[in-house]
Amino acid sequence: MKIYRLNEFAKLTGKSVQTLQRWDREGIFKAYRNKLKRRYYIHDQYLEYIGQKASPEAIPKDEIASLRSQ
Repeated sequence: MKIYRLNEFAKLTGKSVQTLQRWDREGIFKAYRNKLKRRYYIHDQYLEYIGQKASPEAIPKDEIASLRSQ
């Protein structure tokens, strides 16, 4: 699974880092957080952003929990 840092995701989506930060704060488009509380996004979120549905079986639930605790 591909993981994007905040600035990578900003370039990929054509949005500014500040916009993504605001969306995360406001709950519009939530980012994951690593152990250092830095934002990151996964490829399924990119697919969601561009209007494609990510398959529910693409990421096992235990892996999502593991990623969120990083």
